[in-house]
Order: sequence, then C-alpha cells, then structure tokens
Amino acid sequence: MADGNMTAAPSKLSRRGFLSVGAAAGGGLLVGFSLTGEARAQGLKKSEFFQPNTFIKVSRDGMVTVVMTHSEMGQGVATSTPLIIAEEMAVPLERVRIEWAPAEKGEITGGSQTTRTSFQPLSEAGAAARTVLVAAAAKAWGVSPESCTAQNCAVIHVSTGRSLDYGKLVDVAATLPVPEKVQVKKASDYVLLGKPRKRMDGPGKVDGSAKFGIDAMPKGVKLAAIAHCPVFGGTLKSADDAAAMKVKGVIKVVHLENAVAVIADHTGAARRGLEAANPQWDLGPNASLNQADIVGALDKASQSPGIVAKTIGDPDKALAGSAKKLEAVYQAPFLAHAPMEPINCTASVTKDLC
Repeated sequence: MADGNMTAAPSKLSRRGFLSVGAAAGGGLLVGFSLTGEARAQGLKKSEFFQPNTFIKVSRDGMVTVVMTHSEMGQGVATSTPLIIAEEMAVPLERVRIEWAPAEKGEITGGSQTTRTSFQPLSEAGAAARTVLVAAAAKAWGVSPESCTAQNCAVIHVSTGRSLDYGKLVDVAATLPVPEKVQVKKASDYVLLGKPRKRMDGPGKVDGSAKFGIDAMPKGVKLAAIAHCPVFGGTLKSADDAAAMKVKGVIKVVHLENAVAVIADHTGAARRGLEAANPQWDLGPNASLNQADIVGALDKASQSPGIVAKTIGDPDKALAGSAKKLEAVYQAPFLAHAPMEPINCTASVTKDLC
C-alpha cells in the first residue's frame, strides 16, 4: 500500500455535516473584502487554505489537495478519487495532489468498493467547493454567482471575461457558508471522467519516490524479521535462540505460537539471525492438504442445500422447460491475497502504550 491509510468506518452524519466539516478553515469574521495584502489591514485572518469539507483543501498556489480516505491497493483509487473531485471543481488533474488521511480505529479498505460507494459523496464535496469558490469571486466583482462559471481552476465572469484563480479566493471562500444542497454535473457534461487516463500513482512506483509502509524509519527504530508456519493451523516447534543471538546486531528472539521473530539493529542482522534460528514447525492437521483436497471439499459443499437469502421467480421450473441449457464450472486456485511489498508495520512502544 503506497502511502496508504484505511478508510474510516461509516458514521451517522447529516449531509450538511458531511459537507461542512472544516468549512471555516480560516476562522474569524468577514468584516471587509480583499484578495491582496489589504486583508490584514481590514482584520480578515489570512488562511493557509480553503477547506469546505473533509476531502478538499485549496491552497494559495491554486493547488487542490484531495484527502484520500481509502488505501491504494492496486484498485486505482489514487486516480479515480482525484478525478471525481477534479471533474466537479473544473480543475485540471495536474493541479491536484493527494494527501493520505490518518488511520483510525475500525477502518477498512476492501472489496473494491471505494469508487462505487464514494462517487456521490465525492461529487457533492467537489460541487460544494466549486459553488463556494464561485460565490467568493462573485462577491469580489459585485455580481451574481449565476453570471459566473468555473473553468480551469478559476472562476470566470462570463459577460466580461474577468477571471480569478482559485488560489486568490482562499481567504474569502473560507468565510462563506457551505451550501446544504449542491448541483453535481450531468454525465453528459463530463470533461475528465470516462476518458483514458494514466494512473497518478504510476510514476512514483516506477522511480522509487513512492513511500510504502516498509519505508518508515523513525529515529531509534529496531528491525525484525519474522517467519510464520507455512501451513495454516501449524505451530512453532523450536528455534535456536542461542545461534541467532551470536549474529552481530541481533537484540532479541521472540517466540509466538505459530511464528518466530528476530529483532536486530538493522534488516541484514535480523534476516541472518532468523536464518541462524532455523525454526522447526509442527505442521498440524493441514500438513498434507493440497489443491485437489480444497477443490474436492468445495465441490462437495456445493451439492448441499444452501441458505436462501431471497427467492425471485421459479428457476427450477424455468430450467426444466428450457429447450437449451448451458452449464460451466469455474475453478480458481487457493492463493494468498497479499500485497506485493513485504507485509510490515511500524509500532511505537512506550511504557504506557503501543
């Protein structure tokens, strides 16, 4: 998971609450209007960015930051999520950057559900940001928001051609209310969505600039190499702790029920220590289990009556009366559903907590 964090579990939140989180990023009361340094003289607090909701931040350089609440696990959300926001905000994808949200308890990313479940909320979030930015520009010009349009990361006054970049609207936009209801784009008006697009996370993964979990190196961190029993249900029989401790840099050997870990000053020592430990396993009841056994067990289970969740029509009758029948059996091997990088985590352990 490159730069990944898990997404927060659903919570009961009103639409207005959803769109309004962090709306007044600049704080303070609008007592005067300015898009320049005059704002300080008028008492308007300068804002680092305009954040109308949880997902979007617009900074002074005109860049739009999309806060990613789902992990990129190869399913493409590091591209689809910014695209949805960029489409609604009328922003070129080149003006969008990603910031990964902090992980919270109970979060999960799975089932390739991100785009399907987040499309509408993200569209509304983007539309809300666009609406407020248009209102900010309209206020600057003393015109109606209806006479303005958003285009290419800027607000344009249609009749005069005047324009203001989003970055110049940060202070005023941060003081304006976020609308409770917004109009999202029609699919027929899409400029970005539905078009071929290179993945935004591709270059970083190719040139090595992408940061993965295994790249985390806080000060004073120790490294561990761990070996698990190669068979589900198996346990650790023995490990040569003394041999592992003789390796320079090894600090400690930890035994678990089905694994052994060697902690060291650096990765090389941890790996050499683990090799020296030479763990032996009790493979348990699944020692001889193979692919044919698994397929056979699944086939046998499929012949038994299942739990009926819902019945629509009469499939047995339809099949019996059909002049032509097609039957196919699909099988997939038992494989590990695992990330390409070595599975890892970084823990901060103190006297009172971990």
